[in-house]
Amino acid sequence: PSEIQRRAFAAVKTAQAAAIKAIKAGVKASRPDEITYAILKDAGFESEITHLTGHGLGFRYHEPEPFLIQGNDMKLRAGHTCTVEPGLYHREWGGIRLEDNIAVTASGCDNLTPTPKVL
Repeated sequence: PSEIQRRAFAAVKTAQAAAIKAIKAGVKASRPDEITYAILKDAGFESEITHLTGHGLGFRYHEPEPFLIQGNDMKLRAGHTCTVEPGLYHREWGGIRLEDNIAVTASGCDNLTPTPKVL
């Protein structure tokens, strides 16, 4: 990977970890997206943010609830399952997205798909 790809990967990895840490029952569904956006913007990648932070999982792999997206005031509930998948995309150096599936709990969330986050 190039230097820009390494920087982008590190920013996405940091953003995803922070979003996951913020998830628990009672948190607005917009909060994880606000966190990832701030981290990616601060890392200098604002124009490469073209993907939502996450979406619900259930009977289908894309469920409408809960969308982890700015402006969604819905409160997360214990038992919700969703993706946490911030990403960056650029025409010249490509795209980077990390995705985990989580289950919301009263005190946080359980990562259902923990994988190593390495290039």
